[in-house]
Amino acid sequence: MVALDGPGGVGKSALAVHAAHRLGERFPDGQLYADLRGSHRGERPVPPAAVLRRFLCALGEPRLCPGSEADAAAAYRTLLTERRMLIVLDNALDAAQVRPLLPAAHGCAVIVTSLGVLATLNGAVHLHLSPLTPPASIEVLGLWAGPGRLAAERGAAETIAHHCGHLPLALRIAGARLAARPRWPVRELADRLADPAGRLAELSFADLDMHAALDAGHRELLARGPAGRAAALALPLLATGQGELTVTEAAATTGAAVSATEVILEQLVDVQLLESRAPGRYRFHPLTRLFALRSAARHTVVARTAPRAEGQWAD
Repeated sequence: MVALDGPGGVGKSALAVHAAHRLGERFPDGQLYADLRGSHRGERPVPPAAVLRRFLCALGEPRLCPGSEADAAAAYRTLLTERRMLIVLDNALDAAQVRPLLPAAHGCAVIVTSLGVLATLNGAVHLHLSPLTPPASIEVLGLWAGPGRLAAERGAAETIAHHCGHLPLALRIAGARLAARPRWPVRELADRLADPAGRLAELSFADLDMHAALDAGHRELLARGPAGRAAALALPLLATGQGELTVTEAAATTGAAVSATEVILEQLVDVQLLESRAPGRYRFHPLTRLFALRSAARHTVVARTAPRAEGQWAD
């Protein structure tokens, strides 16, 4: 089992599907895919029982769909005992959603993608995805915009890749926008992305939206109860600075105790809204910082317009 995690837009789903195609010949009995919708806006995560019913139907045994999740999981694992199959579980919410969908057969393999690290999955090899290198970013951008077009304006292409934070989804959106405007100079999009205040708005095209991808972590925070909501409220405050943050600096920014601030920071790391490459040190990805600052403006609008009882404080 390989578990892929990383921030929104880093290409987890694309990598999982690409790997599944590349590995297809090793699994002659086929592949099963399920989008668990753990990070989809406005949708509830798919219950394991519903996925098991679909898998049993795909395996040609709908009659083995009993009422309980445990019985369905047992039937599913029995069917896979003598098979060599690859199972792709995309957009998992947590390990609990994944466990009933894991085969027991040694001839099967599983690829799981999730926003946070599914650290409690037994036996998983964890791959933590990060943004691309600058040369790889230009290559990805060229897949949609055309490599010849980028070569003619290499400097502008490098600027676009930089403003996209080298995230595959942002690069795909930028490339799609250039592909849809074949007469635009590449510099035009580079100039549009130059303004930090409007950058996330520019990184939206058709059904692709960088802001929505980053919002998945924010929604997960809000679903975590009081501790998660406290972290969501602290997010825009923490984003006002530049460079790395220490726990002490973050506590001074939020006005919270150091111990409480460390809990907030770790919550933000868990949902990929903050990076921690060393104990006690944190930093934002450039686009995540812009998302956090934009969420501050959104909270301000809500606070000013929402009716509230006398004496109630606004976020």
